[in-house]
Amino acid sequence: MALSSIASKPNLSLRFGCKSMNCSCSAKSAQLDRPQLNNNILRNGKIIMQPTLALFSFPYAGPWRKEMTNSHIDLAQDIAKEEGILWKLWLENEEEQTAGGVYLFEDSQSADQYCDKHKQRMLAMGYRDIEIRTFSINVSLSRITNADPEMLKRITPVFA
Repeated sequence: MALSSIASKPNLSLRFGCKSMNCSCSAKSAQLDRPQLNNNILRNGKIIMQPTLALFSFPYAGPWRKEMTNSHIDLAQDIAKEEGILWKLWLENEEEQTAGGVYLFEDSQSADQYCDKHKQRMLAMGYRDIEIRTFSINVSLSRITNADPEMLKRITPVFA
């Protein structure tokens, strides 16, 4: 569907812009200002919101692997208690001296609140050049391409 035909529909509005904290663009993407019904999370039969993925990436000098695990266990336990977070994947690339995380949130509001909080926490810890991007999830296509079945149980399309 073309953007012009979406914009002409009643009760729809378009939001332009990039969600990256470091981005200076004014219009990288366009998305509907409402959740897509086929990608909502259901909890106890109630629609929550559109699941949102956040991607953090930043320069990191180590420690790596087991030492990273040992030094970040308290942070991991704190993140696990965050409101609206479903899971986090920890990322590390020693060769490129980069680390980050992929987070899945129940909705965009939880993702936005967490991203703001975590960016401030990381800045206070001395990290710089933090790149943060958020994405909505197309559950239908993710199912076709073998996304984790356990994750998909938590992200249930309303209309299949």
